[in-house]
Amino acid sequence: MGCDIHLKVEMRSLDGTWHRAEDVIPNQWFDPESGGIYGQKEIRDEWYEGRNYNLFAVLAGVRGYGPPLIEPRGLPDDVSLETLDDYNYWQGDAHTPHWYSLRELLKDANNLCDPWIGGGHFTKNVIDRMVDLANEELKGDGERIRIVFWFDN
Repeated sequence: MGCDIHLKVEMRSLDGTWHRAEDVIPNQWFDPESGGIYGQKEIRDEWYEGRNYNLFAVLAGVRGYGPPLIEPRGLPDDVSLETLDDYNYWQGDAHTPHWYSLRELLKDANNLCDPWIGGGHFTKNVIDRMVDLANEELKGDGERIRIVFWFDN
């Protein structure tokens, strides 16, 4: 059985509320008679959909080898309601929730860019996009944008 990551990108508004940052896109698998994600006309664009156990180990100590950059700390207390709903959808199958601010990711960017962990794909699709979004909308504030994620097996 494989292990997948469910990664969400959140931004904090000036009022302190966190909300999802990914664009809403048409659901290519939409089926009005299905439940869950298939029954939704629109979904959030996924910035990372890889399965790389070395990356999972570096991010959260899941699969792969070596300690994580930061030990898993659960969902943030102020997680967005949309992310919390996504997490709860997985019920007991979700495990090892964790999060990183952009500032934390950039601090360890060299470790995350390592080809051994497939870092080029993660860097291009997540970190670089977070940097662009922070520069465009948050005056470069790396504490107001973060990834929140968990795994399932």
